[in-house]
Amino acid sequence: MEIKHRFKKAIIPIEGIRCSSCIENIEKAFKTMGGIDYISLHLASKTAIVKYDEDSIKIDKILNKIKELGYTPISVMENYIIGDEISNLTIEKEKKLFFKKFLLAAIFSAALFYGHFFNFSQYTLFLLSGFVWLYCGWHFHRGFFYSLKNKSADMNTLVSLSSTTAFIYSCFVSFTDFFGGINVHSQWHEGAMLIAFINLGKYLEAMSKAKVGNAIVSMTKILPKFSVLLADNGEQKVIKSGDIKKGDRLLIKSGQQFPVDGRIVKGNTFFDESILTGESVAVEKGEGDFVYAGCLNKGNPVEIIAENIGSDIILAKIAQLVRESQSIKINIQKKV
Repeated sequence: MEIKHRFKKAIIPIEGIRCSSCIENIEKAFKTMGGIDYISLHLASKTAIVKYDEDSIKIDKILNKIKELGYTPISVMENYIIGDEISNLTIEKEKKLFFKKFLLAAIFSAALFYGHFFNFSQYTLFLLSGFVWLYCGWHFHRGFFYSLKNKSADMNTLVSLSSTTAFIYSCFVSFTDFFGGINVHSQWHEGAMLIAFINLGKYLEAMSKAKVGNAIVSMTKILPKFSVLLADNGEQKVIKSGDIKKGDRLLIKSGQQFPVDGRIVKGNTFFDESILTGESVAVEKGEGDFVYAGCLNKGNPVEIIAENIGSDIILAKIAQLVRESQSIKINIQKKV
């Protein structure tokens, strides 16, 4: 008897992914788990696409595994639109954090650098450097701890080891006679400057990721928040576009955008479909013709019947294809 698998797809925005090694560690860990058909992660959006057999493994077990690896799953989505919005919020949060830590590390690094010329006490330099090493570099040290736990290495390993080595070396030079009177100098500012520059790099990287994510989300953000629902008796009622159901009869006035994909049942008008086709010339459509969400009514009012809503509209599917094309690896990438 053939066993039928009930595969389900989940979109999981993940906080804490810093580099390609993080993605490799997560994918490697899930390869040994039963019930996982495939998992693919996208570094720019910090999002995982997981296809799993819901009879063999529960989503809670998948989330717990991600937590064990040292990352934080934000939520579980089946809709790319909502998933992209949450992913962008996570990236914006990280962008602010990286900038804050870069700014603090840069200020303290400058103080450490000039401290050598103005003869700051070693205890003052220790406190300044210790703050940068511990607070501004904490996310690197945390990532290094989990990489050790999982017997792997990533960017956090390099940053944490190098900054920690410089900090401990400076402690030995300044407070012990470990080098037996040899004329050596402390390196308080080197580790601090390293953390400052890496945080700056992560901030710039987060900025570029946010721009890409916002461009995709903006495709669906243009949809109207409210629509006019026509009751059976012809009465008009303003409702949230998110509450539209298949089969609802909607009135689209001149100058309004379509909230869903549907078919015209009354009226003739011209439509601007440039958001989908790139063509600026308006297209004439009438009863029986299909119209798409995001297109602009540039003529007479028309009535439509909603057919595709939510993640089924063409705009949402375009966003989904873009995300999947960025996340899913071709065969040669899987072998590298």
